[in-house]
Amino acid sequence: EPGELGPRERTHFWIDPRYNQLECFHARFHDYHYSPHFHETYVFRHVERGVEHCRSRGKDFALSPGSLTIINPGDLHDGRPGEGGFEYRMFYPSVTLMQSACEDMSDGAAEMPWFSESYIEDPELEARIAQLHKLLQSGGDRLEADSMMLETLAMLIKRHSDSLIQQMPIGDETAQVQKVQDYIQSHLDQDISLDELAALVGMNRYRLIRSFRKELGLTPHAYLVNRRVQSAKEKLKSGDSLSGTA
Repeated sequence: EPGELGPRERTHFWIDPRYNQLECFHARFHDYHYSPHFHETYVFRHVERGVEHCRSRGKDFALSPGSLTIINPGDLHDGRPGEGGFEYRMFYPSVTLMQSACEDMSDGAAEMPWFSESYIEDPELEARIAQLHKLLQSGGDRLEADSMMLETLAMLIKRHSDSLIQQMPIGDETAQVQKVQDYIQSHLDQDISLDELAALVGMNRYRLIRSFRKELGLTPHAYLVNRRVQSAKEKLKSGDSLSGTA
């Protein structure tokens, strides 16, 4: 709604092309009111400061810090600031992105997830969503962003959607994990993606993360960070400069 933002409002909108043109929004509103509207995407809304009043699916909510709102595609909703305004972070994941996460979790075809509740309280999930949003806002390492995106969506779907996800058990996948370890070791200076590692061993992304955790107690990204630190220490001990090592 162009022209309606007052001088006290602050907004930052961007698109991350890595995740099916994922739209992201970070804003602080004191006066601005959203008129009723809907999206073709999902909306996950995390309030950081203040209070936002929202009406969704015929119910009124007062969203305070730590609260999380889930809006399905087509859900009519609005938004207005409480006294003193509010600050929040929003994701707009596409149906394709959400369905892809479901397919990774179930090792096969899956329907788009649906969320019956608009308002949830889940401190662990809320913290992860805020962390992921900040990571995308700053750019972030590709493998870290890939892993956090998939694990956050998986947590959200498993805990709060109406979807019944049947996960295949993890077997002995030591050889595949070792192959990924070797690949990471030889590509420490590159921006590796989770898709790249999964394709290397013929696994889907979520299964790869689960297999890595079972074998090593780490995600592929955590393993990459550890190997980079070790490599940096070895270079410094050999006399390399700080700038060259970095």
